Amino acid sequence: MNNYPEPSELLPHEEPILFIDKIIDFKSNEFLVAEKYIGKNNPFFKGHFPDYPILPGVILVEALFQACSLFNRIELSKQDTKGSSNNDKKNDSGRAIKIDNFVFKEEIRPNTRIELKVELKSRIMNFSVFKGEIIVNNRLIAKGEITTYIQKK
Repeated sequence: MNNYPEPSELLPHEEPILFIDKIIDFKSNEFLVAEKYIGKNNPFFKGHFPDYPILPGVILVEALFQACSLFNRIELSKQDTKGSSNNDKKNDSGRAIKIDNFVFKEEIRPNTRIELKVELKSRIMNFSVFKGEIIVNNRLIAKGEITTYIQKK
């Protein structure tokens, strides 16, 4: 069994905006797989079609951006020779830059466990381009291309 850091140890996000529960798999310079349980008490369900609650697509995109950020931060920590603390890494400046060709194939309802997969397609300087996918019960729910920027302080 692999021991990966908790997303809250690497990301500057906190509840209710932290959209990743745990890292499932990671391969340096290739991919990261994470998961999130979308519970029925999620605050987005109160106002997003209360009689037929659906998780907003923008939340799925943000969750994939966070998965990309985790990938980048783990990569940076492997390259770090100065021994920076986790708090220093949390303060690295990461930015969502671009989403392309995003497709939502199915809706996500309460009490659903989602799997987030990001695969590194290319890296130019501090910009990384990823293929992102949301999977539920081995079914592709959403996919698209994501570009991120991270500047190590």
